Amino acid sequence: MKDFDFSNLKVVALGLEFATLKKFFRIKFDAAPLLKSRKNVVELNEDEFLKWLRGKVFEKDLEDGIYLLKFKQKIVGCTLIQNKKVLNFVPKYRRLEETT
Repeated sequence: MKDFDFSNLKVVALGLEFATLKKFFRIKFDAAPLLKSRKNVVELNEDEFLKWLRGKVFEKDLEDGIYLLKFKQKIVGCTLIQNKKVLNFVPKYRRLEETT
């Protein structure tokens, strides 16, 4: 890094994008682990966690809404649950590949 020329670098803002608001409030993937909420937290088992990391949608018997996802006592992301379906917000470039 010491050989990199920073003189032409233009910084617009420093920080972490926390959320977006379109049709609903959506917490960004990198911001979710920073939250310490005890409400609207869903504990995932290993099978559900792997499905989520692979970008799959699965069912969970919960009311519609925004939830934080927890696996092994750690917040790993967030989701929108609609009609008992856990929708996936893991960015495509961060998803696990399917194993054969």
